[in-house]
Amino acid sequence: MNLTDLRKLILNSGFTFKELIKIKRNFITLYKDEPDIYDKYQSKTDCFCQYLLLIGEEIAIPLIYLTAIYLFMITGMFFSEMEYGIPLMLSIYLFFAISAFIYYSLSVSCNLITGSKLLIFYIRFKIKTSLILKFINKTLTKITNYKTK
Repeated sequence: MNLTDLRKLILNSGFTFKELIKIKRNFITLYKDEPDIYDKYQSKTDCFCQYLLLIGEEIAIPLIYLTAIYLFMITGMFFSEMEYGIPLMLSIYLFFAISAFIYYSLSVSCNLITGSKLLIFYIRFKIKTSLILKFINKTLTKITNYKTK
């Protein structure tokens, strides 16, 4: 995804000006502490976009892994005729997911609302950059262009 599309995605993700300023303040503090880490990008603006992706990933990855693992366990319980254990497993999943979300949101120094926006932003970014979805989109474009000719 190029930088222009990434900036559009950031602007369309529902961040308020106040939230972006707070994240930018944290970014500037980190940039002053470790400038050699962030110098691989062309400018501070490019680096800030990548920083948003980094903290979004930090919040989203544990939740994505938890969801995949517990979904696998719950479907296994469903197909092995242990339906009575599904509500218990679902409540355990919700407990761990909410705990992980709170922990990782606070670990990147943002409140829970901003953390949820970062989570949604990262998931939307991954959907837009997914190779499978790009292949499907390209195939559908070819099919529709073929039908119109």
